[in-house]
Amino acid sequence: MKKKKILLILLALCVPAMLWAGANHEAATETEAVPSFVRFVCTIFGQDPGDPANFFMFIGRFHPLVLHLPLGILAMVMCLEVYGWLKKSDQLHEAVYLGIGAGTISAWVAVLCGSFLAMSNDFGAELINRHGWLGLVLAVFTTIAFLCKKKYINSDRQSKGSRKGFLVSLGACMLLMSLVGHDGGSISHGEKYLFEFAPDFVRNIVGLPDKKPKGAGPDINKSIYAELIAPMMEKRCAECHSEKKKKGKLRLDTPEWIMKGGKADNLIVFGNAEKSYFYELLVTEDEDEIMPPEGKTPCTAQEIALIKWWIDSSKNNDDLFKRTIKDSNIPPEFLKMKAGKVAKGKPHATPTNVKPDQSTEDIKKDVEDVKKDVEDVKKDVEDVKKDAEDVKKGVEDVKKGVEDVKKDTEVKASGNDPLFAKVQLIFEARCIKCHGEKKQKGEYRMDTAEHVFVSGDSEEEPIKKGDAGKSYLYQLITMSEDDDEVMPPKGGLLTKEEIATVEAWIKAGAKFPANAALEDKSKKK
Repeated sequence: MKKKKILLILLALCVPAMLWAGANHEAATETEAVPSFVRFVCTIFGQDPGDPANFFMFIGRFHPLVLHLPLGILAMVMCLEVYGWLKKSDQLHEAVYLGIGAGTISAWVAVLCGSFLAMSNDFGAELINRHGWLGLVLAVFTTIAFLCKKKYINSDRQSKGSRKGFLVSLGACMLLMSLVGHDGGSISHGEKYLFEFAPDFVRNIVGLPDKKPKGAGPDINKSIYAELIAPMMEKRCAECHSEKKKKGKLRLDTPEWIMKGGKADNLIVFGNAEKSYFYELLVTEDEDEIMPPEGKTPCTAQEIALIKWWIDSSKNNDDLFKRTIKDSNIPPEFLKMKAGKVAKGKPHATPTNVKPDQSTEDIKKDVEDVKKDVEDVKKDVEDVKKDAEDVKKGVEDVKKGVEDVKKDTEVKASGNDPLFAKVQLIFEARCIKCHGEKKQKGEYRMDTAEHVFVSGDSEEEPIKKGDAGKSYLYQLITMSEDDDEVMPPKGGLLTKEEIATVEAWIKAGAKFPANAALEDKSKKK
């Protein structure tokens, strides 16, 4: 009776929330209606769709790691049941009971993490609704199976109704598990992932066209976008920027969504790839901004060059999306990319600049001119080598003078405070890149006296003058390398000498000249 009361209480709490979530609320960040599953979860935990607290996103990202546990356990339970039935053995019921109990716990943990992840509202409404609700139903049926198995064992295996209830629930779990798993794979890899290399008759069944013969080139009667650009975007971008998932509110699966641009107003600038945010993300040296992000397959140099040519040679939407291959002077090396005949370049390498509508003959002439220039350069190099020896001797003397000047300059720039001069060197080399004028991770700046003593997101006092132990900055730099919050997060920990310098500076009163403006002098890749 107690179990029934608990279930009724849970149902009484969930139903009003589900009814409220079904109302026509809209996300604050976009005009599309928020999926009902996302509204339901956000209502339960009091969060805004598309803008949940960091805690929920942190826990939610464990979903891909946790979800495999209940799937494997439920599959094992089914195998044990089938084996016991074939062998007509009653000795596996305890093992099955233990397994279904573990499966129930892990299923609810996976549902909880997945629900938190869904709060970001970065996924397609139809797919996330089906995946979320079916996942919740799967956890419910797993719980029912566990309760039926428990009752069956407590009745000394005499309750036939409990036995039937367990088998029906377990069968439902197997069916739901396949559906939920398929939807989860579609969210992670795209709906075409499973059938990408399937035989043509299988592809036709699921609504996909026949594969092109291996080595076949693009259809010159079709648009450049359809034959070359769209397949590349589907391969590199669709996993995070499509109907099923819209990171940064950006979709790249249709021309209409590409031109909307997501949060960027300059995603595509006709005729100018250098000013196009899309191209900028492909070639930037910022590891936090580059696309595809770390962990994904990067674009090759040829792919980046094709994107640059595609944007540079466009004047309007028709040029971008409707211009056919035969009506354009596309460089021939790009046509070979479709057939897989061009060797892969270094990931994110800076592409060779290709002029819009440049013909093959013009390219050949340019190559001959370059060869002549190379010969002239070789002659000049020999003369330069001779002069370099003399310059090298002078450089050594200049280096010594520079070191002396540098020391004097640092002391003057730091208000004649040698201790701050040392701290300034440490901050500029290891901290200002992420906590300066251009970027303030954690909403914290360290480049001026106006900001360095002001708390960031942590709301902890960063520097308590005279007390290093109570300074949050000092606590972060003295953490172990395994700690997630250790600073700096990249490039290795500060040395013992550097930490001692910062500690001495804080204990001495943390003097920071009002006119000092620290700059990013970190090592560039």
